[in-house]
Amino acid sequence: MNKKLFILMLCMVFLIGSVSALDFDSWNNKLTYSENDMKISLDNWWGFGKNIGTAKLKSHKSVDEKRLVKLGNSTLIWYEINFLELYSSGLGDVEITNVNTGEIIDRDYYFVYWGNETYQVPNYVCDNVLNKNGTIGNECYESGTKDKTREAWLPYNSRDIPKGKITIGLKLNMFMDETLDIVWKIGGKKIKKHAVVTSGAVETIDGDFTVLTYANNGTFNITFQLNTSVLVIGGGGSGGNGGAGGGGGAGEFDFVNSLVLSVGDYNIVVGDGGAAQSGVNTNGLNGSGSSFHTVIGLGGGGGGSFNNDDGEAGGSGGGGGAGGAGGSAGGTGLAGNDGGTGEDGPEGGGGGGADAVGGNAGGGNGDGGNGLTSSINGTSTTYAGGAGGGSNTGGIAGTGGTGGGGDGGLQGSSSPTAGIDGTGGGGGGTFGSGSAKGGDGIVIIRYKTSEANPAPTVNLDSPANNTNFTLTNIVVMNATIFDDTNITNVTLYLNNVGNETNSTSGLNNTVWNFTKNMGEGDTFWTLEACNFLGFCTNASQRLFNVNTTPDIQYGNGVPQNEANITVNFFEVNVTITEDLFKNITFDLYNRLSSLNQSVTFTNSSREKVWGNLLDGNYSYNVTVATITNQFNSTSTRNISIDSTNPNITLTGPPLIIGSHILNTNLTINWTFVESNPDICIIEYERVNVTVTCSDLTTEINTTNAVNRTIIIYMNDTFGNVDSDNRTWQYNFIETSSEFTVDVFETNNYTFAINVTTTQLVSSFTAFLNHNGTIHSADSTCTSGDCEISTIIDIPLLNPTQTTENKTFFWQLSIFNGTGTSQINTSTRTQNVTAINFERCGTTPQAVNFTIHREDTRDLLSSNFNGFFQSYLGTGDVKKESNFSGSGQSHYEFCIDQNETFIVNSQIDLSATDFSDRHYSFVKDEFTNVSIDRQLFLVNSSVASVIIIEVKDQGLIPLENIIVNISRFYPGIGQFIQIENQITDEFGQIVAKLVQNNAKYRFNFFNIDNVLLKTSDDLTIACRSLICIIPFVIEDTTNEFERFENLTIYTSTLTFDNTTNVFTFTWADQRGEFATTRLEVTRYLLNGSSVVCNVSSTSILSTLSCEVGDQSASYKAQSFRTTTEEDRRRISVLNVKVNDLTSIFGVEGLLWVLLLLFTMIGIGAFNPSVGAILYGAGFIIMGIIGVISMPPGVFFANTLLVILFVWAVNKR
Repeated sequence: MNKKLFILMLCMVFLIGSVSALDFDSWNNKLTYSENDMKISLDNWWGFGKNIGTAKLKSHKSVDEKRLVKLGNSTLIWYEINFLELYSSGLGDVEITNVNTGEIIDRDYYFVYWGNETYQVPNYVCDNVLNKNGTIGNECYESGTKDKTREAWLPYNSRDIPKGKITIGLKLNMFMDETLDIVWKIGGKKIKKHAVVTSGAVETIDGDFTVLTYANNGTFNITFQLNTSVLVIGGGGSGGNGGAGGGGGAGEFDFVNSLVLSVGDYNIVVGDGGAAQSGVNTNGLNGSGSSFHTVIGLGGGGGGSFNNDDGEAGGSGGGGGAGGAGGSAGGTGLAGNDGGTGEDGPEGGGGGGADAVGGNAGGGNGDGGNGLTSSINGTSTTYAGGAGGGSNTGGIAGTGGTGGGGDGGLQGSSSPTAGIDGTGGGGGGTFGSGSAKGGDGIVIIRYKTSEANPAPTVNLDSPANNTNFTLTNIVVMNATIFDDTNITNVTLYLNNVGNETNSTSGLNNTVWNFTKNMGEGDTFWTLEACNFLGFCTNASQRLFNVNTTPDIQYGNGVPQNEANITVNFFEVNVTITEDLFKNITFDLYNRLSSLNQSVTFTNSSREKVWGNLLDGNYSYNVTVATITNQFNSTSTRNISIDSTNPNITLTGPPLIIGSHILNTNLTINWTFVESNPDICIIEYERVNVTVTCSDLTTEINTTNAVNRTIIIYMNDTFGNVDSDNRTWQYNFIETSSEFTVDVFETNNYTFAINVTTTQLVSSFTAFLNHNGTIHSADSTCTSGDCEISTIIDIPLLNPTQTTENKTFFWQLSIFNGTGTSQINTSTRTQNVTAINFERCGTTPQAVNFTIHREDTRDLLSSNFNGFFQSYLGTGDVKKESNFSGSGQSHYEFCIDQNETFIVNSQIDLSATDFSDRHYSFVKDEFTNVSIDRQLFLVNSSVASVIIIEVKDQGLIPLENIIVNISRFYPGIGQFIQIENQITDEFGQIVAKLVQNNAKYRFNFFNIDNVLLKTSDDLTIACRSLICIIPFVIEDTTNEFERFENLTIYTSTLTFDNTTNVFTFTWADQRGEFATTRLEVTRYLLNGSSVVCNVSSTSILSTLSCEVGDQSASYKAQSFRTTTEEDRRRISVLNVKVNDLTSIFGVEGLLWVLLLLFTMIGIGAFNPSVGAILYGAGFIIMGIIGVISMPPGVFFANTLLVILFVWAVNKR
């Protein structure tokens, strides 16, 4: 035993973690039942631990009792609990089930306990008085109250079970005619063996009889004539109050041995006992009457009070009360016995009982009358006893009569007891405690059980339950039927459906037969019999089985239903149990149920191999036949065959990817041929990712440029596998990118990108494609790493938009020595915001144009027409706007972004009596800090039209020169700008100036606001009607600019001595449309010729010219042409083909010089001969290629020799 306990404890250590969510103390408790299941003992550790305590059911006689309780709120069930220590939260939730419906109900309840309560009662004072008859008696009156204690159900406001013994009950409201099953939970365990309470009838069995006992009002329903015995007891009267009150009389005892009831509903009324009284000298109350049909039990009479009051009349009369002037009479028993008289002294009379009158008071004889005895409930029970009278000090209280009469109370010693419910009257009264309640009435109905069930009795005979018929399907079903009357009909039910009815009348104990030809399978059957009273009985169903067909089952290894196989054959085998075998047929179907193949065997063959099957879906089954033409088939199974591997092909990414950004997704595409696809797996960088085959596309993230291979695997649902792999190359990997995401239109921003390529880079160009516009870019490449950048002005938005997303990408061209690749990078997006230079609204003011009179500088209202070009960048992109206004002397313009705006303005001013004036401002800078710009109009009466003419030093008119005219104001000692215009194509502007009386200064600027010249102070004095003032500005043009190298343009011109090929390679990023041309000229002794003259308009390409191996001199030149005027030679290269000088080198040159000088020396005796030898040697050396001898050198050298000979001979 100790070993088992140790193992159990060890297991519990490991199980504790599994039950941590439970209350461990209650989880391991165990209930043990004893004393006929009335007592439970609670132990922990499943009964192996210590005892916690006990609880005993005290409200019921047994756990099987259905206790009859009164309606209303009362204590229904209670336990006497004795725990060895405090158990916190030991009282769990109570589960209340309505027995009639089987439903758990939600009803308020609370716990109570049986304890002592303190209550107040009146305090009576009695004095001796002289009675009329000369005797001394007592008179009592109420004088205040006093505290007393008594046992009662008190609220138990806790769920803890205390240490020690305590009786705890459950109190709740009981409704009419309901039966409740109340389950307590103590120590976390339900008390499964418990009792039931009911407010309806309690049904008991006494031999052949059924007894119904009612303690509450109810209804007795019968559907057929029934002979009953009935006992009705009325409610008992309560005792009289005040000293020696009389005892209450018993309710009427009314018994009817034979009461025949017809079909109907009969009301049952159960009278309450008279209520207890507590007022001074108050008579007891009569009990309420009880009744059932014609049987009536009157309520008992109340006892008389201690005031010489007579007892009340009732079923049995109440006892008379005592008094000081002679005893009072007992009440009259209307249907029972009278109450006893009270004495002229301390004792009240006893209440009358059903069997005897109440005792007369005196010497302790005021006992209640006894009740009558009846065995209607199966036991001999006495009912309707009267209550004993009460007594003052010095007297003796009466005892209640048999049958539930309550005892009288004794002043200062004992309280009266209430009559027992369902039996007797109430107790008599005493001083200080009041009287006691009369016992409630009762109604008991008894009848023979068999008479309550007049339906027939059906005993099924054959076939027995679960009978199997394997040799025949003819089944005879019969039963023996009993009934006290004739049977009118019997119906056969098969599977709960009426099949046949036999209406032949039959007598008691008759056998009824039904013969049927049954189908295969299980059948439930029963018989229903009905008698002439209309009562019917259905016997419990029985089951039989008919199975005359052969048994056939699939064998081992046969593919299961919906199986998938990867071979083109499968085997079907079966087992058969049949003695009358005829043949067996194997059938194979297409999935659409059309027969594919079939074979029948009449021998012992039980298997078939279906082979050489095409991929597809099939169905198959097997059928066996007997010589008696019985057939049975297996279930039809479906099977799918797929013996072909799937075919999957990767189609993306492209094998050559132009440009890609690292750490971004790359799209993978595939196609497949497979009718039963299952899963696809993509392997990249040793990581497997499952994808849905039918998606045909997914994406992978590329983290480096090294891993460029993916593998895709495809499984079909049959387990067949296929795979494919794909390796790609990147022309460019975009390693980084620089640009501003949020930009303003017209502003200039830097765009840069770094790319890496594995290709050989001979030359490289890059352009930025920004929203469809091409921009040239600077680029450098080193070992395949290329850096590209450019700066552009952001183009204008759609006029209706304030923000817009603009996309851009890089167009890259790479020449690898043999060919050119054109590649576009990934597309990126910029968020472009519009800018506005406009007449002021709510945006910050940038400039205030004020209009003044030129003579006084006073403000002047005028008409204002302006055209503006605003931008933030270099001015390649400008935003245009215009404005017209009138009648004001100032016009404010604002900007809507916190940026520096550059604005070109064309402004026309006009006013009445003033000459019109035009202003041209170039590249003004405006910010949120407002500036004032003064504009002037001159009075037309003093203004003269003056033509300002600007030319260069060659007297060529200069266009687009800004002429700034300022007027000197002596009053302030300053020159103030009064006019600002730009020269036209004739180098002229028309100014409105004042002659003779004003001094002016002229400043000349180029279009970039660079000051070119400032004039001296001038006074305008015209000698003719047309007044022209000329100005000459010196030319600062750089004449050597066309000889300087082009920017963002690279090129090389080379010659290959092995192949004799000239190659010109270039990268043109200037963004101009240009033609590139390679020209190669061959020079021989007999003249020159153009060998190649090829051209191209590509921005990145190569031109080549093969000159062959003919010995000659060659001159290669490259040209770039944009317009007729802009033609520039880029490079030039002179080469000799088959030039032996390159073989002989410097040493050969020395030998040539030595040879020529030798030939000259030979002519020392004759200079002419020496010169001729020199010329001949030079020609020979040139012909054999030792020295270079182009035609010009040949003719020059020959001419020198001739002249030398001529000169010598002339001398």
